[in-house]
Amino acid sequence: MKQSIILALMLVLLLIAAGCQRNDNPVAPGPGNAPSALNDAAVSVSNALSRNNGGAFDQVGDMALITSAANVQGEVGVMWNRYSMDSVITNITKTYDSTSGWWTLTIYRQRIGLLRTSDFTREYQYQFLNKSNVYQKFWLTAGDTAYSIHFKIVSGTGNSVGPRVHHHLTSLSGEWMVTGTNTRKITINTFNNGAYMRTGSDTLTTFRATRTLNYTLSLTFTDVTLFRGSRFEDDDENDGISGTITGTYDATISFAKDTLYSERTIHRDISITLGAGGDDDGHFGGADIRLGELHFRSGLCSGDMH
Repeated sequence: MKQSIILALMLVLLLIAAGCQRNDNPVAPGPGNAPSALNDAAVSVSNALSRNNGGAFDQVGDMALITSAANVQGEVGVMWNRYSMDSVITNITKTYDSTSGWWTLTIYRQRIGLLRTSDFTREYQYQFLNKSNVYQKFWLTAGDTAYSIHFKIVSGTGNSVGPRVHHHLTSLSGEWMVTGTNTRKITINTFNNGAYMRTGSDTLTTFRATRTLNYTLSLTFTDVTLFRGSRFEDDDENDGISGTITGTYDATISFAKDTLYSERTIHRDISITLGAGGDDDGHFGGADIRLGELHFRSGLCSGDMH
């Protein structure tokens, strides 16, 4: 009896520790989950968006934390505290250029999940801007908050290893203007034609076949709103997310073991609507994605597809 109780408690702890890591076993959407280049691309796109895999909404979450940091060490403090449940942060550094008003923040982050490990680097630059669009040193300066933040994703690299997807990120960039940072809700728009760009490779092993998609993803954010400090902790909670993202996904495909389909290149337009209601299974918020002719939903935290 005691052994049964101990095993049950261990199972509960493992489930709690797993958090929103359900995407360790991604399943492509579509009729019968049939293997196809487009379904593999959907897995890759969902992975590239999800917070858990260091995707676009991981960077959105970092930016949202910066908008809630009130002092010189605030960014480091909020990131350390928020990531303590799902990450081991080994290094965060920041510097300030008083002549330009730009902060530079660099992060090395390692995450260890139930069935997943990842490590990655990020470099961000940002300015806090007052109501006259003039930079100020901190989000809270002389008793007044910044009204907007000019935010740049300068670079990023990383690796993520799960049971079915091995991800390698080779480059990352983007530029956003974040407005409403003096309110509870902030709004993100792509700025200076600085589309969110990431290149990398996803190696998938399903249906007894192993294939690698070497991809380029380009995304433009339009009026993406969310609450300050949001980190998409639960896929059933949309954190006030709304807005649209459009772009393209391009990949070349190579098989290392067996062959599932004949396509070796893929190019599709992407249209994403954020926080658009729920589905019949009770999943709310997240991203409603159209990838070419394929339509599916994905959790912003886990990357689970419905």
